[in-house]
Amino acid sequence: VLKEGFVGRRREIQKGKQLLQGISPEEESPKSGLIIRGPAGIGKSCLAGKLIERFREKELVVVHGELKEADLTLKLLNLLERKGHRVGLEILKTDRSFEEKILDLFRSVFNELGTLFYFDDFEQNLLPQNGRHRLAPAATPLFRPFLKALEWSEDHSLLMISSRYPFVMEHRGEDLYQKLGEITLASLREADLEKKTAELPSINGSEYRKDYLSFGGGNPRLL
Repeated sequence: VLKEGFVGRRREIQKGKQLLQGISPEEESPKSGLIIRGPAGIGKSCLAGKLIERFREKELVVVHGELKEADLTLKLLNLLERKGHRVGLEILKTDRSFEEKILDLFRSVFNELGTLFYFDDFEQNLLPQNGRHRLAPAATPLFRPFLKALEWSEDHSLLMISSRYPFVMEHRGEDLYQKLGEITLASLREADLEKKTAELPSINGSEYRKDYLSFGGGNPRLL
């Protein structure tokens, strides 16, 4: 899809790149990460892929779906072993809590080893509560240190999330979610929609083209 089926989103790509670089609109404080929001099939992961292409100099750690300590630890071990980072390996192999280990890594390793952490389909870690979403209790200590300590890396390491929903994550009276810059993806329209449907002969060659476009609602995956 990134090579052949991605259309439009130029404004979102530019905004995402700036937010990941720590550049925020003048009226906002600098952000420590980026969340891409929108319904299923709207192109969140594809936009994230385009942004990843623009930060090829960063090491990439991708975490999909439900957070699990063993999976996160293995991904970090593989990265640090490949880079031969002894200090980082020693931190991970201590008997301290996972949260303490991540905080230590951001104090030392990730302000030297530029890394892009990408959490995809993050909604799998959220629970609805009073019309909002919060991190599930099991996911909170696994994700909180990334968002809490990211700014310690002084922009050497980056954080990106794709999720259907925004969420609340409080720590010591602070909503850590406010550290994230947001991009909310809308349905494809006008020129972008035409460009997308031009690639879909099963729609363009059908007598039901108008109905397909109506039911598709500008959602790339549905189309």
